[in-house]
Amino acid sequence: MTDYNTFKTQVRRELEEATAGVWAEDSLLSWTNEATLDIAKRAETQEEHTYTASVANQQTYDLPDYTLEIKRLLYNDVALDRVPIGAWPQVNQAGSPSVWDVVNRAIYLYPTPTTSATLTIFRRRSPEPIATVSATTPMPFEDRHNALIKNYVKAQAMAQVTDLNSFNMYMQEYERGITEAWQQERNEELSQVTFGSPLEVW
Repeated sequence: MTDYNTFKTQVRRELEEATAGVWAEDSLLSWTNEATLDIAKRAETQEEHTYTASVANQQTYDLPDYTLEIKRLLYNDVALDRVPIGAWPQVNQAGSPSVWDVVNRAIYLYPTPTTSATLTIFRRRSPEPIATVSATTPMPFEDRHNALIKNYVKAQAMAQVTDLNSFNMYMQEYERGITEAWQQERNEELSQVTFGSPLEVW
């Protein structure tokens, strides 16, 4: 699996600039992180389920880091319906939860649980951003979308030097690649019966 430092070297080779000159290291890192977030959102690349425990008399629970969307929520293996919080008859009623909503990056349960239980959250997530310009962190998506990320980075690099012809060429390749990535992810999803194994407990 390619790490970021190797990926960055490959990008610089393709830009014909082996060391930072026109394009700063921070710029390449920023564009790489922008691309990975965009791909995660538009190609829906990462789906998983994760667990947390509800607490008696606690209504709100922080979303797991990097959550893009909650697809489904189970309370002790019972699926809850998502209902906008404004439609709840009483926000503070206690009992066994039957509905949920997300407000300000927090999950709200209604009624408020009176006992502890297991919450299973099926979600789409984004990769953790690469932190530093010399990181040896593995590239996200197990290298499957590295070429796509490169096209985005090179497009932004060309825009910075006002080479709009090259920018358009790389962005067209990127947009075409997004469509292909989305289809690839859906094909893989159809080949699996369930979401991936839990990757974290929070």
